[in-house]
Amino acid sequence: NPVSAISGKAYPFGLKNVDTDVIIPAAWLKTISRSGLGKGAFEALRKEPGNLFDSAEYAGSPILIAGDNFGCGSSREHAAWALADMGIQAVIAPSFSDIFSGNAFKNGLLTVVLPQAHLQAAMARVHERFCLEVAPVAEVVAGRARLCSDTAAWADWWACMRPSTTSRSLAC
Repeated sequence: NPVSAISGKAYPFGLKNVDTDVIIPAAWLKTISRSGLGKGAFEALRKEPGNLFDSAEYAGSPILIAGDNFGCGSSREHAAWALADMGIQAVIAPSFSDIFSGNAFKNGLLTVVLPQAHLQAAMARVHERFCLEVAPVAEVVAGRARLCSDTAAWADWWACMRPSTTSRSLAC
């Protein structure tokens, strides 16, 4: 199904070279069911006290902001399933593994490639309690931000996006 807009809080993750083993550990690969995989997403990171993924502040965030080379490593489709099961609908990063972006596309997870400067701006907005919106419209993806407590005042912060010709991700 085409994506109209994804908006809400975002996990300001930002970690580089996150492989699919980190996204969903091998112990969770014994199932062919997508249901419940969100509990195993980022399992090792969730063991750390005060981790981002179990923080009430970001609970239910539909957007994940990641670092370079997100989804590298093995080609497990379970990684896209786990992210979707935890409620993530879009991942924003400077780059993605080709296999991960293909798996994400097949499973309805939007991947958006942003230059580092735009990514840093998005991270800063999220830390300031801004919600984000990613809206692919007519071959352009616009990003907007607003204070999560303000339901009306969106402000554009990027609009340089277009579909990548080399992958299934949207890219500047």
